[in-house]
Amino acid sequence: MNIEFTEGVRKEEMPNIIIFLLDAFRVDYAGCYGNPEGLTPNLDKLAGQGVLIERMTTVAPWTGPSQASLFSGLYPNQHRCNWNTLRMRPGIYTIWDIFHAIGYHSVASLSNDKVDNVMKLLGDHTEVVGWRTPATKVKALDPMVAKEMAFDEEASRAPMIVKYFTDWLDRSKGSKEPFIAYLNVYDCHTRYRPTEPYKSTFISREDQKVLDQLWEMGGPFMLHFKEMNREIEITPEMIRALRSQFKAQVKTVDDALGTLLRKLSVHNILDKTIFIAIADHGDQLGDHKFPSFHHQSSIYNCLLWITSVFHYPKGIPKGKRVGTKNIQIVDVLGTILDLCKIKKPDFLMKSPGTTLVPYFTGQKVDPPRDYGIAMYEVPKMFIKWNKGEVDEKYLRKLLAIWDLKYKLIFSDGGYRELYDIEGDWDEQSDIHKQFPEMCSDFEKKFYDILESYGGIPDDYLVTAVSPESEDVVIERLRALGYLP
Repeated sequence: MNIEFTEGVRKEEMPNIIIFLLDAFRVDYAGCYGNPEGLTPNLDKLAGQGVLIERMTTVAPWTGPSQASLFSGLYPNQHRCNWNTLRMRPGIYTIWDIFHAIGYHSVASLSNDKVDNVMKLLGDHTEVVGWRTPATKVKALDPMVAKEMAFDEEASRAPMIVKYFTDWLDRSKGSKEPFIAYLNVYDCHTRYRPTEPYKSTFISREDQKVLDQLWEMGGPFMLHFKEMNREIEITPEMIRALRSQFKAQVKTVDDALGTLLRKLSVHNILDKTIFIAIADHGDQLGDHKFPSFHHQSSIYNCLLWITSVFHYPKGIPKGKRVGTKNIQIVDVLGTILDLCKIKKPDFLMKSPGTTLVPYFTGQKVDPPRDYGIAMYEVPKMFIKWNKGEVDEKYLRKLLAIWDLKYKLIFSDGGYRELYDIEGDWDEQSDIHKQFPEMCSDFEKKFYDILESYGGIPDDYLVTAVSPESEDVVIERLRALGYLP
């Protein structure tokens, strides 16, 4: 791999890089994005000392394709990590390969460890510290035992994920080798029971009773499956309780972020580090009905709009808010390379991403692209096992495209939803029947964009065909905890 710099750079002067990944974190719960409840003082302070992207969106509503796009700068139809593969296609270079090639040490501490040991998104050179699922042993285990092995609630909470990394930082003190680190905190992903003092601070007795009932049904994480199979109807009381739990988890994550930032300051490396706090997707908490919960089977803005804060005093202004629209998660890799004065490698010439540094400095204000896009691939196994029992809304591939004013969601059989996102960002009023020609033009433009960036593989048309055997994908889904 040939990596070139835009100017003379000494290795000992290269910045460290930390990606603090806020899994399933909703933008509207962060103070720096307007929430008045004081849930995120550490994230707010970080944003005040760096740059906040007001409307960054991801390209898929769940972890696999979203984080693959974050690391590769490619759209999902290019890297091919979707529900029917759960892996990037072979030969894709990522941020981990680039920085390994120039002598960085890669290290990761992650709650959602399936990003590494199932999806293999962290490459071959990343040192994983702390808790990690022994995925190679899961296959031969009883399903309930495997489920327990695949998720350790205490060992994988945000405070522990930060501790694993800061312990590594203590051990590495004095090293001249720059590092690139990935910390994934999963607490907002609804698999955790809030602990004190967060539980009593945010969850009322009434809400706790509802949450206890939900845990008796398998826990909030499983609610979307139960709703999908029409085993349960999500009530306003459930949504209220889940929102209070979400607040507790947001505060848990923010406190862990504060611990990390203080530790970096103690080591005197915070100001020498490109620090990015970013979500991979959001979550639904009653924003739409059926599915009314979780982040599967829909592609609304509550899932696509993501928190994005950049901090690097040497190369980023202080207290800047970028309101430019149509910025997407594929732009993060190019931005990091630009801040490190690395020329865009040849293999990224087909990347739809761009650098955001000119937006940080005010040199650019126009959107980096005319259209944003996102896509959701239906798990083929759900169709096979549940057809006839599941509402057809769960069985659609969902594709989305938007310009500065309108957003189209479309799928098989001519299914369409159109929203005026300039005045209806929360997508409450579908107006597709009023603008049939616009919908058709949007659909054509969507496929034109895919064709211009790597073509349209079979599994990104409306009829999904898995490029791997079903047994292989089912094994990965079970290891991820998505199948019983």
